[in-house]
Amino acid sequence: MRITDSRYDRDRLRLAIAHRMIALEARTRTIRIATQLSDDRIRRMYRDYFASTGGNLVRRRRGKSPRQMSYFRRSLEHEQQAALLGSLLRLCSLLQRYPNGFRPALEDVGCFCDAYETYRGFGPKVTSRSSTRGTFGRYSATTTNSCSRTAPIANPFGCRTRWKYCRTTVRHAGEACRPARDEGQWAGAALNSWSPRLPVAAVPAPPNVFAGPYLDRIAHLRKDEAFVAEALRGAKARIVPVHETRILVQRGADGWSAAFATSMDLGILPALATEPVLLGRFGDCIYFAAEVASPEPVQALFTTGSARFEDLRMAGGQLPEQQAGVLAYARAMLYWRGRHRYCGACGAPTRVASAGHVMKCTNDTCGIDHFPRLDPAIIVLVTDGERALLGRQASWPAGRYSTIAGFVEPGESLEDAVAREVLEETGVTVLESTYHSSQPWPFPSSLMIGYTAFTAAESVPRADEELEDVRWFTRQEIAAGFPGLPPPQSVSFRLIEHWYDSGSDLPLAQTPGVTLWGSRRG
Repeated sequence: MRITDSRYDRDRLRLAIAHRMIALEARTRTIRIATQLSDDRIRRMYRDYFASTGGNLVRRRRGKSPRQMSYFRRSLEHEQQAALLGSLLRLCSLLQRYPNGFRPALEDVGCFCDAYETYRGFGPKVTSRSSTRGTFGRYSATTTNSCSRTAPIANPFGCRTRWKYCRTTVRHAGEACRPARDEGQWAGAALNSWSPRLPVAAVPAPPNVFAGPYLDRIAHLRKDEAFVAEALRGAKARIVPVHETRILVQRGADGWSAAFATSMDLGILPALATEPVLLGRFGDCIYFAAEVASPEPVQALFTTGSARFEDLRMAGGQLPEQQAGVLAYARAMLYWRGRHRYCGACGAPTRVASAGHVMKCTNDTCGIDHFPRLDPAIIVLVTDGERALLGRQASWPAGRYSTIAGFVEPGESLEDAVAREVLEETGVTVLESTYHSSQPWPFPSSLMIGYTAFTAAESVPRADEELEDVRWFTRQEIAAGFPGLPPPQSVSFRLIEHWYDSGSDLPLAQTPGVTLWGSRRG
């Protein structure tokens, strides 16, 4: 079945709203009303959210979040009346903004959660007939329910449903099972029983720059020399020219894009430093990477005059995502091959095999095959919940800060590397770490493995020999323009963005005062 762009955008919006509500600890029913996602889907999202943030998934007493629990420490009757009135007023102001049907926009999610959670919890007439006490941490919770009558209440989403205010157990989205219904539970229909539950396909988070399963690497054809030779001469061959690790890009009406040579250009290209490397199939074309000896003849192939060799580290964020990934792959392969021209075991020259993916020792008594290598490195955002720990090197321009990073050492797990690097560079002890995402980083040949780490709020950082300064930063300081954050194409920025958005009403990408390395948003 073909999914239209409008449906895809609508589904992504539903998931974005659900994620924001989960961060606000809204209950399942509230999220379901606003997004029409199923309970099972919301529960899975809740578990994924807590796993990604390192939080503890706990059972709620009567569905109350920690913020809601504090309401019930004071006068219950006064809190009920004030909260109901305030919630109705806030809901009315929201509904007026959406006269043709209501789904909260991202900026309205926090207000919607506060208003609707209270709206659905209290009726127009509240009488205290039974109460249940419970505790959550250091908070004492007292809840009161009315069994007095069945009252028709105007549904803010366009229908009228008869609700019966009676003793009930409200399930929080984080709980694994639903208590059995009894006679005392909702006698009327659920608030959104009129709403269809639409099957929504999973929409994963966009991959980091240079990453993504966009390319079929056709590894099974690398040893087929006839296929490789024919593909290189074919009309659908595309060649990624690389000169001293710089890649070829061109500027058009739609911005920057990769500049590819074709098989017809092979005869007029300058002498290739090495044989082309088979990258794989993308669309209906087959891509190769080739090191060129001189840049001028290659740039002259493009009549617009805008083609030039650039550093991929700086240009990658301005390229289409899939093209950036192809160029990163090409750069990494040629860098590796240029540093394995001789056997590391015996010193004999090596020769190209498997379409450029193996460097084979020419010494018959050795004959070792050398395969592409990566240097795994962890990169971690350390937080105490409200603050992020960032550091800077002395060689960076003033005001630049980034997350903590370091290479994984032999005999060390990723989690061990996170704890060691943070302790060595900042003096802070990691209590827990959670994997976030990874990013190919061919500068020169790393794989950045992103983590979020949690530490105690009283931790005092100190800089080591590698860092000139390391300090805590709040969301308010970042929004005000200091420090300067890494470029958006880096996994470091994604880690900071993930932490920032989890506790801010305005996403980091939309915050006007944020300073990025080399620029400031107006």
